[in-house]
This record gives sequence, C-alpha cells and structure tokens, in this order.
Amino acid sequence: MYLDDLPYTIPDSSFLNNQFNYAAVNDFYVVALDIPGVAFYTQNFSLPEKRMDTPSNFPTPFTDIHLTGTKLSYDPLRFTFMINENFENYKSVSDWLDGIAFPENNQQFINQINKKKSIHPGSKNFESMLSSDIHVIALNSEKKPVRIIEFKSAFPISLSSLDWNSTDTTVNYMKANLTLSYTYYKLL
Repeated sequence: MYLDDLPYTIPDSSFLNNQFNYAAVNDFYVVALDIPGVAFYTQNFSLPEKRMDTPSNFPTPFTDIHLTGTKLSYDPLRFTFMINENFENYKSVSDWLDGIAFPENNQQFINQINKKKSIHPGSKNFESMLSSDIHVIALNSEKKPVRIIEFKSAFPISLSSLDWNSTDTTVNYMKANLTLSYTYYKLL
C-alpha cells in the first residue's frame, strides 16, 4: 500500500504543530458540586480505568473470535488533596460520610438529607440526596479551563487519617486521600 492509497490524507507539518499542545499533568482542580464554596486543592489524581466487560470469545477451529461487550465498569475515583487551614474541605467530606452512614444517631442522616434539600429543593430522588457530581477541571497552559471530567452520582467511601508530627522542623502541609464510588464518568 502506498501513501496515495490511504483512505485519509496526511496533514502537513504546520497542522500537526498546532495539534500537539500537550496537556500538563499539574494543571487541574476538583470540585464537588453539592459542597458549595469548597474546592479540593488536589495534589494528584488519576483518571480511573474504564473497562468493557466482554463475554467469552466465540470459539472456532482457528482463531477465536473476540466479542464486544455491552457493559462498562469503572475503578474508584481516588485523589490526594491539601487540607486548608480551617479544615473546611476535610470536614465537608467527613460530614458527608457521617451523613451517609450516621455512626452516632439517625439525626446525622436527616441532616445530610436536609442539607441536600437546601441545595436542590425540588429533588425527590432519595439516592441523589447522598451523592454529588464531581468535576475535575483540566486547565491549559494559560490556566484556563479547557475540559471537565464529570463523575456522576459520586459518594465518599474512604477518607484517610490525618498525621500530626511536632518533631518536624520544617513546615509540611497536611493532606488527605479520598476515595469515591460513582456511577460513571464522561469528558464534557
């Protein structure tokens, strides 16, 4: 096969140079839509793996034929965030976990529902009262938002412990690891 026989045209180098402005790994931030006024000063984040669950292959006497699946599965969303000085972002997630699992009393669950009702007054969906959409906002080289990754119906399943150390002679800022479950994600 020759280049002239390809079913597409090969762009010239000036077109390619404009296409290859690469995304920086350190230009992003995370927002939980139902925790007003709180942004997560995220240190690291990995876009979770997305897999298609496939049925078994179709056997033949030669090479087995691979079949496509119809269902996606997703790994949990995990990120590490810096804790702000008044612990507002950490407390927000801790309260969210308490509101879902109510370790002390039923009032914690009622408070979680009432908090969400104040944000979404008309909502009747009980499950949505326990979750929130999460946005990871990717920034370009000018620090302007260029892409949003939306995690639908996310809720926390793990919040790490906090470590204090009075013997440390340098200033080290606190950070926490957060793991969330969600229904799916999409790039907007």
